[in-house]
Amino acid sequence: MDRRQFLWTGAATLLTGAARASAPRPKSLIVVYAHGGWDPTYTFDPKVGTAISGPQDDPGDPGNPEDVEDVVSYGELLVAVNPVKRPHVGAFFDRWSRQTLAVNGLWAGGIAHLPNTRRALGGSVDRDQPDAVGVVAGLADPTLPFGGIDLSGYCRPGPFGTDLGRLGDGWQLGSMLDPDGELGLPDDAAGERVRAYQRSRAARLASGSSAPRWFDERERAAVRREALLARRGDLLQLLEGRSPRSSNDNLLLAADLVTNDLCRSVMVDSQQSFDTHANNVDQHPRNDELFEGLDVLLGQLDATGALDSTLVVVASEMVRAPVRNGSNGKHHWPGLSYLLLGGGISGGRVIGATDDSYAPVPMDVRAGGLDPVHGEVARYDHLVAGVLQWMDVDPGPWLPGVAPLGGFGRS
Repeated sequence: MDRRQFLWTGAATLLTGAARASAPRPKSLIVVYAHGGWDPTYTFDPKVGTAISGPQDDPGDPGNPEDVEDVVSYGELLVAVNPVKRPHVGAFFDRWSRQTLAVNGLWAGGIAHLPNTRRALGGSVDRDQPDAVGVVAGLADPTLPFGGIDLSGYCRPGPFGTDLGRLGDGWQLGSMLDPDGELGLPDDAAGERVRAYQRSRAARLASGSSAPRWFDERERAAVRREALLARRGDLLQLLEGRSPRSSNDNLLLAADLVTNDLCRSVMVDSQQSFDTHANNVDQHPRNDELFEGLDVLLGQLDATGALDSTLVVVASEMVRAPVRNGSNGKHHWPGLSYLLLGGGISGGRVIGATDDSYAPVPMDVRAGGLDPVHGEVARYDHLVAGVLQWMDVDPGPWLPGVAPLGGFGRS
């Protein structure tokens, strides 16, 4: 594939205040992965008045008159709220509903965690297929320190391993970049000898009749390494005082990485498990903490002027079954729901739907509207293709023949 730079033309250094004001920000992508299979009936796909079990079936506190389930309308969005059990859910939509697009009723393709994770994040179960974060990373400005950064451990770079960085489970990359750290890089003299050898070998390969297929990746890696060394002080400053064990710190870091032009895509783990096979009431605190973090993330992006240029995709690999099991939990269900936040999308709306049996309603995929008679059931790959298209990336090379899900903006 022709390795073209697809949108951004910014330099690797921080832009000045005047440049920020005069030039539009390049588009960025942040994916927040809610591992385990969340239950959207507790948030943006409420099912009150149907046979589907939801938060309305959980016991309330008889001593607290505010512990009451309700459904609130935010434009076209209907959201299940409870000021006691899930206060941050209501607070999030109060603040950000106009920047929120819900996508419901997509087919997941299965009920197993790992294959569904690959489908939900990348549109394919192919191990070599890059997910959306990986594709954006691979097409990012090669002079950035990173094309993308994985803070989750779930990201699949495919052919773009050179362009996708990992901080490590304990942010070990910070220790490697710290001149005083125990895992520091070679000193300047040794590092320069290595780089001189790399430049010399690259020159010999480039002068030959045909360079190895990894030659381009090696050269990009060298360019990114130089950019990273030049910007390591900025990265270390972003890590200072934050903890890799804090979900909110990871979300704040994701925002700062893209707004400070250290990368163009990030994947973040919500650091919570939504896999409630028993005690589905645990969906209350899981969702409350997730939406508290999303509020923090969007607040940081908004404060730096990057909310409209940064698309945040919140995804889980499946949803929960419509009925409770014998342990008062819910098993896996082959459906998907996503949230799209910021990024210039038209919010306060819903694409897709589930019916009163929790089955997906057919859609006009390209338009994003419901079409129960002539439409089709939208899938995970339609969504991923739609995200790539919204990021100004042609999804064809990655998901050939897949129609991108439309309707992210008003026609």
